[in-house]
Amino acid sequence: MSKTIKILLLEDDPLDAELNITALEAGGYQCKWECVQSKNEFIAALDNPDYDLILIDYNLPGFDGLTALNILRKSQLNIPAILVSGNLGEELAIDSIKAGAVDYVHKDRLGRLVRSVKRALEENKLRVREREQAEDLARLAEVVKQASITVAITDLEGDLVYINPYFEDASGFSAKEALGEKLSILKSGFQDDTFYKELWDTITSGKTWQGTLINKHKDGSLYHEDASIFPIKTKDGKIINFAAVKQDITERKRAEEQIRLQLSRLDSLHKIDTAISGSTDVSIILDVLLEQAQKELGVDSANLLLFKPSLQSLHSAARVGFNLEALTQPQLRLGKGLAGKVALQRETIQVHDLRKESDLLANSPQLVREGFVSYVGVPLLAKGKLKGVLEVYHRSILEPDVEWLSFLDTLARQAAIAVDSISLYENLDKRNVELRLAYEATLEGWAHALELRDMETEGHSRRVTKFTTDLAFAMGLDGRLMDHVRRGALLHDIGKMGIPDDILKKEGPLTDEEWVEMKKHPVYAYEMLKEIIYLKPALDIPYSHHEKWDGSGYPLQLSGNAIPLSARIFAIIDVYDALKADRPYRKAWPEKKILAHIREQSGKHFDPQVVDAFFKMISENA
Repeated sequence: MSKTIKILLLEDDPLDAELNITALEAGGYQCKWECVQSKNEFIAALDNPDYDLILIDYNLPGFDGLTALNILRKSQLNIPAILVSGNLGEELAIDSIKAGAVDYVHKDRLGRLVRSVKRALEENKLRVREREQAEDLARLAEVVKQASITVAITDLEGDLVYINPYFEDASGFSAKEALGEKLSILKSGFQDDTFYKELWDTITSGKTWQGTLINKHKDGSLYHEDASIFPIKTKDGKIINFAAVKQDITERKRAEEQIRLQLSRLDSLHKIDTAISGSTDVSIILDVLLEQAQKELGVDSANLLLFKPSLQSLHSAARVGFNLEALTQPQLRLGKGLAGKVALQRETIQVHDLRKESDLLANSPQLVREGFVSYVGVPLLAKGKLKGVLEVYHRSILEPDVEWLSFLDTLARQAAIAVDSISLYENLDKRNVELRLAYEATLEGWAHALELRDMETEGHSRRVTKFTTDLAFAMGLDGRLMDHVRRGALLHDIGKMGIPDDILKKEGPLTDEEWVEMKKHPVYAYEMLKEIIYLKPALDIPYSHHEKWDGSGYPLQLSGNAIPLSARIFAIIDVYDALKADRPYRKAWPEKKILAHIREQSGKHFDPQVVDAFFKMISENA
């Protein structure tokens, strides 16, 4: 099949122009061509540079072929040009090549023109490809330079030969300090030699290693990175370098740890609440409280003293973590010792380093024998009255943050309430309601925190919670289960806390790999909540709200009545509310279109009976 080429001829003799075209067509080319004669016509033709080839006669009216070649070169157009002339000496031929011609042909030897054109087109195609590749590499290099990810390349010995600017930001090491060093300058000690040997064996075998690294910043602080480390190979498979592409996930890890800590502390508060509600023995309640305080605050010991107003003194009622039989005196007057000062002042007292408090140690030799270093004491106050003092001790320096102190204060309030309520059983219901409200406020706080992280769903959790409970009530769901339904609806997307920001906040469609990660959020929710006893009955919605009636959902591909009823109810409400809201990738749907979609998905995505109940409720509320 002949190739069609578009040619511009700079030729003042129409016959010669025809001869050039005839020669090329005889050589197998189909030609679309245009002929110009003057300098101005030539310059004008270059304004529309849709040509594969330019043939230039040397002798032209008012100027010559070399001038034309210079004009073409200054235009910076990537069009090959061949000089065609009847009087072409060796010196002129050399000058034409210097001026940019890819070849020169005598008019009386046009048989050579076909070979010249073929070579010119092939060489130009190669130059275009090489230029495009160079431009691609330049763009890639700029992307790597500007990207908010760490990119590092080492030689076969593991010595750094390239780092991008973000490497310097993440690690604190400048290029001057890092290049020539091994990546081991980032080792934190959290991963042992076996870990790094497995990593090295993987990449030297030609495979990619993926995982999380805990690295050490130049200033000694730690940071987490998701890393992909792989060999760079030649076309024949020879490894010439190793590359690491890493993303700093420190903030995400901190957020996950904060959520884990909050969940654990909430579970501890629930255990204390259960002890308060289920026992009238103050010693049992206080033992549970101190056990949770020791665990959640990470302290060595805790002591709780009760205040006896008639004696104006404190008496130790429960303690944990002490080596000695007796730390405190049987009776401690207000204002005496650390606990006495806490009780008298009714304020928290914190001693950063007991070893520097010589007066305290002189009056309390037990503290020396126990080896305590840090101390915090909190008054137990209920309804403005002193009930006792909660003390925690640690055998090394404590560095409590605001949240730590806040949780200690919460435990102190719990202890005060417990002590106050032992003789006032009629107030148990009130306390339980207050604690329940605290739990529910915490749950709502989590839901709100997730909305702040994923702005697409702002207000979504509150709306679907109300609508779900309304529909569950309309369907006659057991009233005793309604609290679990409401909590499950509030926390339905809590698992998204484990989804990376670059996926959760992505404005465009997700890739297949990103969808795999996104679909893990029900499993993350299950893992986060399964150990919290009072939330376990609420897991049906967070874990199963993406299951579908026909079995095509996730994560377990449940179908029909195997899907918990609360999850089937919620699924409709979730879709209904989501489609009513604008998203970066689509506009909100009209109400009529949403309802038609839900009706169409009956028996596929949704339980037909729930669909019927939904439309009945919609019509009744219209």
